[in-house]
Amino acid sequence: MRCYVLILCVVAGIMVVGCSASGGLGANALPQSQLQLRQIQTREYDPMDKKILMKILIDVLQDDNFMLKNAIPELGLLIATRSSGFSSLDATAHLIEFGGKIRVRVSFQNTTALQPYQDFFAKVDKGVFLYKQGL
Repeated sequence: MRCYVLILCVVAGIMVVGCSASGGLGANALPQSQLQLRQIQTREYDPMDKKILMKILIDVLQDDNFMLKNAIPELGLLIATRSSGFSSLDATAHLIEFGGKIRVRVSFQNTTALQPYQDFFAKVDKGVFLYKQGL
């Protein structure tokens, strides 16, 4: 009987160590290195008017119930907040022309999830597509 309890404890210990070694945050968690985080937060878009892309970003933020707090078109900077109950999510977006394209970097504070970035850029991609189609 003691042998079975000992084996059960060893197996349970291995499972705990294995789960913690694999990260424990899940596949939807943000990466730990700054370079990986910047890659997730940044997308490049084909040449277009920077002000049009900024308008698309504002539309996406407002569609997601963010309130625009500050916009500085000369710097390509947007700051917005979304509040719900006792929590809030702050978003900062920055546009810069780089190598003939426009880079957009968005940062969401108070989140450790990957999904907000994926959802945001999917909506921006859709907005850019609709603009290019004249819709």
